[in-house]
Amino acid sequence: MRSFLALVTLSLSVCSQNRTSENEPVVFRHFTPVVPWTLDPALENHANVLKFQAQLFEPPLEMGLDSKGRVKIQAGICELPKIGDGGRSLKLKVRPGVRFHDDPCFAGGKGREVTPSDIKYMLMRHADPDVPSRYFAAFVAGRFTGLDAWRERSASEGFADYDAAVAGLEVDEDTITLGLTAAYPQLYSLLTQPWASIVPKEAIARYGSGFGQRPIGTGPFMFKSKDALGTITMVKNPTYRIRGRPLIDELRFEHVPTLEARTARFHNGDLHILDVWSQNQDSLFDRFGKVRSRFSKVGIRAARGTEMEISYFVFNCKNTFLGQAKIRHAIRLALDRRAFVRAAEGRTYKLADLPFPSAFPESTLFDRQRLAGLGRLDRKAARRLLAEAGHPGGKGLPEFVVDLPGHLGDREKAAFKILKRDLALVGLKVQMRASPFEEFMQRAKSGDLQIGWVRWYADYPDVENFLILFRHAGDPAANGNHGAYVSPEYDRLYERMAKMYPGAARDVLIKQMVAIVHRDCPWLMLYYSRADRLVAKGVTGYRYNVMNLSMRDVGLVPK
Repeated sequence: MRSFLALVTLSLSVCSQNRTSENEPVVFRHFTPVVPWTLDPALENHANVLKFQAQLFEPPLEMGLDSKGRVKIQAGICELPKIGDGGRSLKLKVRPGVRFHDDPCFAGGKGREVTPSDIKYMLMRHADPDVPSRYFAAFVAGRFTGLDAWRERSASEGFADYDAAVAGLEVDEDTITLGLTAAYPQLYSLLTQPWASIVPKEAIARYGSGFGQRPIGTGPFMFKSKDALGTITMVKNPTYRIRGRPLIDELRFEHVPTLEARTARFHNGDLHILDVWSQNQDSLFDRFGKVRSRFSKVGIRAARGTEMEISYFVFNCKNTFLGQAKIRHAIRLALDRRAFVRAAEGRTYKLADLPFPSAFPESTLFDRQRLAGLGRLDRKAARRLLAEAGHPGGKGLPEFVVDLPGHLGDREKAAFKILKRDLALVGLKVQMRASPFEEFMQRAKSGDLQIGWVRWYADYPDVENFLILFRHAGDPAANGNHGAYVSPEYDRLYERMAKMYPGAARDVLIKQMVAIVHRDCPWLMLYYSRADRLVAKGVTGYRYNVMNLSMRDVGLVPK
């Protein structure tokens, strides 16, 4: 069997744009590690399905990036909302000229224009008791005036009347006013995500449960086919709302389940894009993080991902020993984070100094130089803190268990070796244990977790989705507070912040909350993951951002 490196270097030929004449279509060949069972955006939210949904559907708003790569919510199908009634009302105006894909479900086979009623239909469909929405409980339930009552009535009558009036979904000529039971600032960013995609009721009525196999939306591409090998083909939407987009004629997602096979096919010229993981990054990048010259000289380049995920150690703040902030800080100061992270993640990372990724605009509120100081390596200070806590040289402290949910691979083992070595230098002992996620969560809920090595990925593009992880009110474990951290001061600030829309007043509270987190150290912040991609020669406009995976701006330059 050929080695992995041999497969990588099998061929340095580069993907052409598969057009030999002006009359042939421009075809972009993507990969998919899994074949989705449905493309219905209400029924599935797996990461490997989002990239399909982002081509076919659009939500009311868009999550974009500014010139510096920071999160920027912008108009999409709708203009940016007008917020009223103390945050309990969002008025969304549908932009003219947005049309559904042409399909026989419409009169004459021509897709009609989107109206505010389509947004109402989207929300009611999530609330329909006969629709197994993945999102109703998390994002819709209890939020919109009258919608829960409509759901209960539908369940009792056995019929969902989508024409019924709902007080919180008020439609007029070109606008829908969302009436909320309380201020819901997270809705502003949630309306950028695939779960809120606008779908036509005509298609649901005609295709029923088959809609997920024959999806129709307003996106830049239209569904064409799915073959026996799992290849999903989409074609350019000729009536797309943005003139001149998309730039490619045909988009093919080919089922290539293993990274080894994807790497070989990319270098053979069969794919235009390649995902980068710890298993293949050393063969693709040099020690400076640049694409190796044998690849770059034939036009292969890196498309850097946007950091939307944080990796960290969470401490059990109810533990007799780890409940002491001085011991938590001692662990933080004793670990050479850069060496640990390099072993664990390779080159696709950025050291974390805030409890949320630097891609969020709120990261600019902080002094980066001061933050860098907080992450310093200082074993002398670590020893002093242990002594102040009554445990000089670690005397009287147990061997702590570091739990990892999932598989303990070679990189995790190498990183743990560094952790064990570094902590031993100040007198601390640790062991590592890997277990299934469900087992990890049970330990967290029962209070048996000591130190957990976990990640948190944005569910929606708002820092609130990360700051909730330190909130103790309600069910801490359900909120992601796996270490049972308790700070009444933090909780009071969070409750105020969570009811505020982005702006200067909210920023003041965020700065205070982050200061508390730095002071109390319920986490040892490790790194922000950056999911990189390699793109073939001729690929333009590709920008990897898992909050918006649309390929509408991607092009292929002729050879």
